[in-house]
Amino acid sequence: METSQRRGGGMGECIRFWPAAEPDQSAHDRFALPRLALLRLALLCGAWICSSRRRLTWTWRKEQQINGILEEPQENIKVIKEHYPHAFHRRARGGQLVYIERLGGVDIRALKAGGVELDALLRYYTKLTEFAWRVLDTREEAKLCSILDMRGVGLSDITGDVKTFLTSAASIVSSHYVERSYKIYVIGVPRWFTIVWAIVKPFLHENTRKKVNILGASFQEALHEHVDPANLPPDFGGTDTVELGKAPEEQLFLSHIEALNKEVPTERVPVEWPPRGPLDVEDTLAPARENE
Repeated sequence: METSQRRGGGMGECIRFWPAAEPDQSAHDRFALPRLALLRLALLCGAWICSSRRRLTWTWRKEQQINGILEEPQENIKVIKEHYPHAFHRRARGGQLVYIERLGGVDIRALKAGGVELDALLRYYTKLTEFAWRVLDTREEAKLCSILDMRGVGLSDITGDVKTFLTSAASIVSSHYVERSYKIYVIGVPRWFTIVWAIVKPFLHENTRKKVNILGASFQEALHEHVDPANLPPDFGGTDTVELGKAPEEQLFLSHIEALNKEVPTERVPVEWPPRGPLDVEDTLAPARENE
């Protein structure tokens, strides 16, 4: 395993996010995918491994330096959180991570005014996704239960840069995080939502589209079937007294970002990609293994 100096000099060595290549290995082997991820790709491509898709993800991770993304500071985190309300919030009944977005609060103009361009926002979104699978839930079979809150969203709000961001984010997840979605609840949808769905739908894999649940104002019963009300804020029909953005999962992410911004070591540094299998960790928040 390769090592490198961690930010904030004098902190010693830490393991890189990828295994060192043996002399007879190709460059792509350093970015090999976990076995279960390969199985997902195989199923999606028709019962055999789709090598071209694997190569696409390997190339993307290398060119975009995704393996090192969780080492990058995020100095604009306050601006992003203020104008793009979202957070991890506890777990679904089956143990899946719950992720909530309030689309009615997304303000692209304010984000740009604060120095966050679309490319930077997409980079941040990718970092968020990596954190989910490399820190919050390292199991190879882990999946995400997403809740997209459409309340307060007007048709004019889903155009231009917002449309570009939504379709680009959907494309990244569908292409490089195969079969990570457990359920996607789009709640409080207005009548015109069919227009937006027609825009986003082509960017989602067929298997992902089947997991999308489009719900109007009466979404609580369907949502609570998979997420206990005790794990949801009151405005989602829940009884959790912890407000959105304050749950332990989100606080762990924010503390990681804060540590990077201050150039100090984080308590839990995700050091390996592919992630370890479920037999290699004691719990989903297990600290990284020491370098051997």
